[in-house]
Amino acid sequence: MTASQLSLRPLGVGEILDRAVRLYRRHFFTFIGIIALVQVPLVLAQMALNILSLQTLNRPGETSPELLLATSIGTMMLSVLGYIFVQSLGTAALTRAIADSYLGQPVSLGGAYRKIGPVWRTVIVAMILVMLLSLGLTAWWLLVPCVGWLTGLGMLLFLMMVISPMVAPVIVVERQRAGASLRRAWDLARRRFWPVVGFVLVLTLLVAVFMVIPSLLAQSLVSFGLIPMGGSFLQQQMLSTLLGSLIGLALGLIIVPFQLTAMTLLYFDLRIRTEGFDLAVLAASLEQPLTPPASEETLAVAPAAEVSPADVALQSPPAPRTSLITGQELAYFLLLTIGLAAVYIVLIVGLSALMAVSMGGV
Repeated sequence: MTASQLSLRPLGVGEILDRAVRLYRRHFFTFIGIIALVQVPLVLAQMALNILSLQTLNRPGETSPELLLATSIGTMMLSVLGYIFVQSLGTAALTRAIADSYLGQPVSLGGAYRKIGPVWRTVIVAMILVMLLSLGLTAWWLLVPCVGWLTGLGMLLFLMMVISPMVAPVIVVERQRAGASLRRAWDLARRRFWPVVGFVLVLTLLVAVFMVIPSLLAQSLVSFGLIPMGGSFLQQQMLSTLLGSLIGLALGLIIVPFQLTAMTLLYFDLRIRTEGFDLAVLAASLEQPLTPPASEETLAVAPAAEVSPADVALQSPPAPRTSLITGQELAYFLLLTIGLAAVYIVLIVGLSALMAVSMGGV
């Protein structure tokens, strides 16, 4: 697909989600395979360690403290490895595949991992910076009177739900450094603050629905006896652990690629709306020199290399010389915090009313 054939234009919330679904469906097994390559071995190892831990705890007289310590350390190490490989290596490779598909480039499982090179290490550093920044914002929220109390929660959730998922596309597509990628993601998101918040909320609700339904279905199957949970207490615990791990693995393999696809398309949409990325790609395609007809004079002349949309995507504008956060944006975070608090209160009141009605009916 040439640059002029790409359908690059500003999209609404529904259009981004629709295109994300169609792109995900087109490369369903490839996207799942990219994540499964790093996630499945780790989940299987974690399941084995969890089962070993359960067996160890249920035989205290036959087990040494050294074995208990070893299984605990192994579980923590696997959790760290899972974070490193799934959140960096797998995320970087999947983002590369999503961006290639969006920009009309060929997509393959092996090609996604080959193309990222050392970029995944930058993603690790960026994720560590996100964790440190989240700790700082938590301290701001809990320890700073008035301003911190009223804005901290909104800032923290905006970081975790908007900035953090957008860091990987910035690093993979633009080859930005870890620290610069955080500022770049913030600069993109702040230009359309409320549309971005609305999109992320809709995406979060969709993901929550798809996560809750399988869990409720599994609980219903257990409750009605369709999944036997008989046997000893240890066997029930092992079966419950196995079932929970398999459900978590299946949900992760299906939902993570869709989430990352939607956030990558949001990243490109922000570049199209605020930086004219679609016009830059079109201009690059129109500026390609025509290949002259072959002749004795031109046979030795190598044709000019074509500038691909991925090459155009690398050319991000310099960081704006503006303040990190403005008074208006603090007001946005204030409104976001108040809105979240209002939703929380409504949920608590609603649940309390439902409990009171159910108890009154009994």
